[in-house]
Amino acid sequence: RITIGSFATEEEAARAYNTRLKNEGLESRRKVNKVDEAGRLVEKPKKPAAPRPELPESERKSKYLGVNYRKLTRNFMARYTNASGKQKTIGCYVTQEEAGFAYNNAITSNGLESLRKLNKVDSAGRLIPKP
Repeated sequence: RITIGSFATEEEAARAYNTRLKNEGLESRRKVNKVDEAGRLVEKPKKPAAPRPELPESERKSKYLGVNYRKLTRNFMARYTNASGKQKTIGCYVTQEEAGFAYNNAITSNGLESLRKLNKVDSAGRLIPKP
C-alpha cells in the first residue's frame, strides 16, 4: 500500500490518485476516477440500498432457543453459550427458522447436547416453537 498524501478536498485526492496511476502506467489495470469533457470529475452512481421491511412486534419475539431479533439490521442472530460459559455468535439469518437450525447444529457439532437445550423438531423436520 502506498500513501499518496493528504488533501483538503475529496476532489484533490481523486485527481492526485488519477495522476499517480497515470505516472505509474497503471491506468489499464486499476480503476480510474472518471473525468468529463470539461475536465470535471464525474461522481460515482450511488446504489440505493433496498431496506428490509420492519417486522411486526409479534414476529420479532424469538420463537426458538438461541435466537434473537436484531432491530438495527432487521435479521435474526443465533448465539449459544459454550462449555466455558462464553457467548459465541453463530451468525445472522433472515428467518428465525434458519437461526434456530443453526443454533441446533452449533450445539450438536460442539458436543453440548448434555449442557444446552436444543430446539425441538417435529417428524417433518420443522422446528417447534418454544412454549
